[in-house]
Amino acid sequence: GKRISRLRGIAPGYPSSLAATPAFDGVKLTVNISAAVSGVLPKLPADSLFSSVVFNKKETYGQYVLTIKAGQTIDGYYIEKTASGIIVHIKRQAKATTGGSPLAGISIMLDPGHGGSDTGAIGPLGVNYAEKTINLNTALKLRKELEALGAKVLMTRTTDVTLSLSDRLTASRSALPDMFLSIHANSMADNVDISKIDGFSVHYKEALAKQLSETLLDQAVKIGRTKKGVRYANFYVVRGTWAPSMLMENGFVPNPVEFELLTSDQEQTRLAKSLAEGIARYFAP
Repeated sequence: GKRISRLRGIAPGYPSSLAATPAFDGVKLTVNISAAVSGVLPKLPADSLFSSVVFNKKETYGQYVLTIKAGQTIDGYYIEKTASGIIVHIKRQAKATTGGSPLAGISIMLDPGHGGSDTGAIGPLGVNYAEKTINLNTALKLRKELEALGAKVLMTRTTDVTLSLSDRLTASRSALPDMFLSIHANSMADNVDISKIDGFSVHYKEALAKQLSETLLDQAVKIGRTKKGVRYANFYVVRGTWAPSMLMENGFVPNPVEFELLTSDQEQTRLAKSLAEGIARYFAP
């Protein structure tokens, strides 16, 4: 798409079987290539998001380091190995428009956690209203609010089916959305006071997902949810680097007070509206 730029010329001529591992810390994008002893520097276009690229020879690998320009940001990256070298795909942040459909042209993937034979957390009503159902109902309401703002919303599931973690991440990689959000509700150990553990939290792995994670948490707190925080987590479904990818825990299913919030149509809609408002603000130019 027009928001993805391709940087060619990384490790030209190296076998595509070599391991190439990218990482982004918010300022520098590094690409480590196993056994690479020298590196040709690609030419950065004038409109590049990066100010410089250097090659460093390490003990067992070669490392390209691309430094982002001051005031710039990226919203995703991934590498493609080809016969002629490695292509680094860089995603610029999608921008909302003015008017009644600010999210027009922006794609968002929602991933209702668990499903089918995987019930997720169990609350006061047992399997009759397990986490898998809460997640799906919340996701469907959020889809409605996002579509009302013009977004194209993709779902990993819309019914009570079993999906593996790999299925979910593969769906995100295939679609390359502008945002990926896995929707969950929390559980707790049996030996704790369930009335004293509550709260809404958002989890991310990639630095580029931190800002949007904080926005989602703020929007939940804004409508009265207990603030449990934004946390780094190496969850499988948030390992996607091609878009801000997050997992949110909407509350604790075994906690009877939060269970009421989690299963209330009215509260699910309030949360969905607030989250959609925050997402639109994140993408605002």
